[in-house]
Amino acid sequence: GRSGCAPDAVLEGVTGITVDGTKPSEIAAGVISLFNNPDMSLEMGRTGRKWIESNWRWQIWADAFSKILIKD
Repeated sequence: GRSGCAPDAVLEGVTGITVDGTKPSEIAAGVISLFNNPDMSLEMGRTGRKWIESNWRWQIWADAFSKILIKD
């Protein structure tokens, strides 16, 4: 859905798509688009996994917060 943190976690058209989760027609169009473009869907999935692993892993954020919170 295009709410909460989802837009921060999805690079639109690169790592996935976002839709208005309150509009069934948008959800359906998004799903149909992915089903009709299996190569694009596979590439978005692969790219999304790489992007999440390099930017959103817990350890990355734990290290960043530790630098802020723990002063030597």
